[in-house]
Amino acid sequence: MSVIGLGTQDDLALAKNFVATRGTTFPMLWDRTFQSWRAVGILGQPAAILLDRQGQEVKRWLGAFDEGEVLRLAAAR
Repeated sequence: MSVIGLGTQDDLALAKNFVATRGTTFPMLWDRTFQSWRAVGILGQPAAILLDRQGQEVKRWLGAFDEGEVLRLAAAR
């Protein structure tokens, strides 16, 4: 499974600070334009989209989400 974070809401310095203080180990992408969020239908944070290996959406969470559910769904793929 691959995880990619997509930041847009804060400025880049705040985003880098967030990553550093949270110990984030997955790649983070930065889009100051919000175009990427609009393209995938994300309206705010937190949010997550689980895609299968073919890029098809398995489930989307708009708001808080349970890490265990994400891992169970990913393991089932």
